[in-house]
Amino acid sequence: MIAQALGAHSTAEYWLARTNTQHSGAWLASGCADQLSPFRRIDEHSSLCASIAHFDHVYTLSAAEGMQALLCGVPLHVFGMPYYAGWGLTHDYVPQPARRSHATLDLLFEIAFVRLSRHIDQDARTPASLEILLDAIEAHRDTVLRFADIKCAAGVRFQWWKRPLATPYLSAGGGTLRWIDDAHKLCEGEYAALWGARSVEGLPDGAPAVRIEDGFLHSTGLGSDHIAPCSQIIDRRGLYFDPSRPSDLTVILNEATFTDAELARARALRGEIARLGLTKYNLGRRKPAWRAPSGKRVVLVPGQVADDASIRLGTRGITTAEQLLREVRARRPDAFIVYKPHPDVLSGNRQGLIEAASLADVVEQDSDLISLIEVTDEVHTLSSLSGFEALIRGKAVFTYGLPFYAGWGLTVDALAQPWRKRALSLDMLTAGALLRYPVYWNWSLRLFTTPEVIVQQLAFRAARPLEKIRGNRLRPLLKALRWSRNGLWHLSWQCARQWDRFHSRHAATVACGAAALPSNSTANGKTRHE
Repeated sequence: MIAQALGAHSTAEYWLARTNTQHSGAWLASGCADQLSPFRRIDEHSSLCASIAHFDHVYTLSAAEGMQALLCGVPLHVFGMPYYAGWGLTHDYVPQPARRSHATLDLLFEIAFVRLSRHIDQDARTPASLEILLDAIEAHRDTVLRFADIKCAAGVRFQWWKRPLATPYLSAGGGTLRWIDDAHKLCEGEYAALWGARSVEGLPDGAPAVRIEDGFLHSTGLGSDHIAPCSQIIDRRGLYFDPSRPSDLTVILNEATFTDAELARARALRGEIARLGLTKYNLGRRKPAWRAPSGKRVVLVPGQVADDASIRLGTRGITTAEQLLREVRARRPDAFIVYKPHPDVLSGNRQGLIEAASLADVVEQDSDLISLIEVTDEVHTLSSLSGFEALIRGKAVFTYGLPFYAGWGLTVDALAQPWRKRALSLDMLTAGALLRYPVYWNWSLRLFTTPEVIVQQLAFRAARPLEKIRGNRLRPLLKALRWSRNGLWHLSWQCARQWDRFHSRHAATVACGAAALPSNSTANGKTRHE
């Protein structure tokens, strides 16, 4: 094969690639490879299929990637008997099994990839078409390509329990990831990964940084209870809840062009979220036991975590739940006002519990947020994500802070956001906030996926009866178990990292020792080549 290639393309540049087919054997013997000198190798971690289209000719024995060369229209020279040879589509150099006719490339593809193959929807674990499988592969690939430029990242000052939960997201592009407790330890060219609104103090000047935060379809439990997130935000500019600087989401909503197909997908997605009653944490469902007086307008005021970054960064003037309730009562003196404390506050994980009984008609602790939104006429909020969830369900939303969904013509806003460059439809807002901005991860398959898949994964648990948050004696135990699990994961990760360092140093020492030996040394009368 090599002799044939040399004779036909004597002045060509040669590349060697190893097939990804299982049990394919070793590389070409070094003696054979030397005949192609000078030659280059395609790194085994690179995509061979993606590289094939850039070559003028491909030579192979029977590698599966030969079919990829045919699909890319690259002349294929075959020295074995693979299934795709002998049909008049390849240059064959050995006798092939008898074929009764020639086949077109379309027919060969149809037979090999559609009729004779069986495909599984890896998310639903059910038989599926090739198109569904390709969509899943494309979703994973698109996420990898989106962050492929982040070759090295260092998580700065991450809590131990968060590290295993953030790892698949921060290594999305296939780069290396490590954890450091001091920003000064950041290496040159390494991305600093910061949780939420953590300070950049200590980072070298000009060091690239990304921020990571929980996504809008998080899980079926509280993040503060150490539940693994199904989606995260990785933002290169800022974060969606910090209006003091641009964020990737702001840029998307201000500038992106959404196709009709993308808007239709967003419309279907928000419809499914509303139909299934999904929210960020999905703690379960329970309808309210109260009924509003006949003729009264029902106003929902969702509580927020008092020390949350979205309050510190995304509010002006009115900054507390008490102030907000007084403002809402002043604006809606005859309304039936329902105050819903934040679940993180009810759980005791975060601060923000207030005495709201004198400011609201009902302080609702027993019903879930979505059930409340469904019976509400208006939602009044500082910057809570519940405002976005209410928009998805067609409710009137009034904002008193600077949330990401305000200022686009969809909400009634107490504060102006002059950096909004255009009005948005609800489908455009949904496309930006749920399709383009977050990253979705399938923990069971360890693959990136789509929001539609996450919606289906969350649906069953989200429909369970609402779990008791306050006074649940099992919660601390489960939280401790999750903390221990994550701590053990991190400890094993550290041990593996130390072992790799030791192994690398040992290999380097051996290599240096070998290099110090003469190239031809004599031992027991025999010539030894190192």
